[in-house]
Amino acid sequence: MLSPTSLNSKTVVSLLTEWLPQLATATSLGTVHECLTAIFQTFRNDPTYHLIWRGPPELALPTTLEIVPSVTDQQLLATGKVISHTWQGQTWTLLPLLHGTLRGWIALPKARSSDALLLPVALQTAAILTTLSDDAQLIDQIRELTLLDEIGQTLSGSLELT
Repeated sequence: MLSPTSLNSKTVVSLLTEWLPQLATATSLGTVHECLTAIFQTFRNDPTYHLIWRGPPELALPTTLEIVPSVTDQQLLATGKVISHTWQGQTWTLLPLLHGTLRGWIALPKARSSDALLLPVALQTAAILTTLSDDAQLIDQIRELTLLDEIGQTLSGSLELT
């Protein structure tokens, strides 16, 4: 895990220049998971994380676990605060997934307050998951419009024959 003494400029630069761009360019849920696992392994020596995303079910990661903070804690998360939450006797650090509003959170087991350095990772995760979510909605809309267009062309052709 990161310790306060390991938070040097080289660590921060590595996170900002190497890891966040990889996460930002993820084009699939699997790539997001691979990036998060690598980031947490590198910066925490523990790839374990749970992601709770309040989005379409097709964006549910296999690591999703229902760690639900109280309403008050969710309000703190919505303001960008990093909080601790005890679940089944274990303390977890929760990083907010914010993109306009609170979209979910990443829970890290046995995390220290110095893991707040990973807040930019959570914010980038929210941005990329929102993009993937929006793409899924856009694809559905395009499919519907294509189907309606085909129906319209068929009906138009039928009307011309009569």
